[in-house]
Amino acid sequence: MHDLNHELLTSNIGIVAAQHLEGGPEAQLYLHVDEVEIEMFGSYENSFREDNGNAIPWPVPNVLGVRARSPAAE
Repeated sequence: MHDLNHELLTSNIGIVAAQHLEGGPEAQLYLHVDEVEIEMFGSYENSFREDNGNAIPWPVPNVLGVRARSPAAE
């Protein structure tokens, strides 16, 4: 993950920070853009939840929001 983060940060695509996060039921992705809505979440995690029975997303304590830069910021 260190190498991937390094490649992202040096790729000249405007990324200023990168961090690896773990999986399991805490890992989630929610995307809502116009008419597209996607919700995905993890289940299996070693020594914690060793099955794929998680059927609902857990409450999310941290959120990452992404939006396009305004033309004035470029």
